[in-house]
Amino acid sequence: MISRVSLYGFLQEFFDHLSNTLDPEKLLLLEKDRLKLSKYKTTLDNQLRKGKLKHAKSIYKRFVDADIERLNFLIAFIKTNANSLSFNIQEIYELERRNIAYPSTKNEQKSLWLNHLKYLMIDEIADGRDINKVLTSKLKQLTKRRDKRLNEKGIDLENTILSALAKTYDPHTEYWPPSQITDFDFKSRRNLTGIGAVLKLNRGHVEIISLIPNGPADQHGGLKAGDNIIALGENGATRLLDVYGMPLEAVTKLIRGPETSTLRIKLLSNGQHKSVAVVRGRVKLSSQRARLATYPLEISGNNYLIGVVSVPAFYTDSQAAARGDKNYLNVAKDVKAHAPDQHNRVLNNVQRGFLSA
Repeated sequence: MISRVSLYGFLQEFFDHLSNTLDPEKLLLLEKDRLKLSKYKTTLDNQLRKGKLKHAKSIYKRFVDADIERLNFLIAFIKTNANSLSFNIQEIYELERRNIAYPSTKNEQKSLWLNHLKYLMIDEIADGRDINKVLTSKLKQLTKRRDKRLNEKGIDLENTILSALAKTYDPHTEYWPPSQITDFDFKSRRNLTGIGAVLKLNRGHVEIISLIPNGPADQHGGLKAGDNIIALGENGATRLLDVYGMPLEAVTKLIRGPETSTLRIKLLSNGQHKSVAVVRGRVKLSSQRARLATYPLEISGNNYLIGVVSVPAFYTDSQAAARGDKNYLNVAKDVKAHAPDQHNRVLNNVQRGFLSA
């Protein structure tokens, strides 16, 4: 039976997980707002035991409303006061803000919003892009995010709350909605139809981490690690869809498509915008399978050969296994094949990995 003291600690942790998920950079609330929301920590237990999310939803709604207020402020500022935005004064914007206090006044908060906007712009301006074009681009991105917030779906709310709840029980546990399970199934089978790019979300931007060797994007030659995907569209589309601020799962869904179909991509590469068209194809993720590397080692005059098995990600083709295919793809089988007689195996670089498209 859980004690009241440990239950309160659990609720405190759940509240913190939910707050950090909704506002990792502490841009949205004032300190007094956070204190008002903290009253729900004492009532969340009864709600959760009954399978109800009323108070958790109240917390979520407060953050969403605050984000809409922030976005409206920045949109209005760019439209009316953009000329007052200066990059000629020395300012500091702290990137890691989890341990920084929430702002205490509205003026302090608005100043923080503007500094965050300038942080989002500074790389493009430093690379020589015209400031007015950068502002126009940011205005479109902010407006799109605002409109998305205004049309927030209930499923987004529930996914966020359940994900925070799962992490509270165990930091290594995550709640996956059906769409994410589909993505995991694609990855675990180590092959899919797309362009062969490993992606991550970097402060709203979709960044290419690497290209799958011999995949469509790699063979195309027009994309590289470090490029940001700005917009996507099918061949023949009159307009490309801006993907800034879009969930990574939604972006990978846009990238995947029928084999031999063409995907148009707008990129930000080395500060310059460019467009490419990539023909989708089958992508075999053999580079992300377990692999063996050997290293010579001399100890006290004796020579040894040390083998290290690297596992970039866990995988298994559950569909092939269910069909009874004895040669189905599986990480444990690959590891055993690399070191069949070893009882002590070092699994290096094991991680869940990024979404692959």
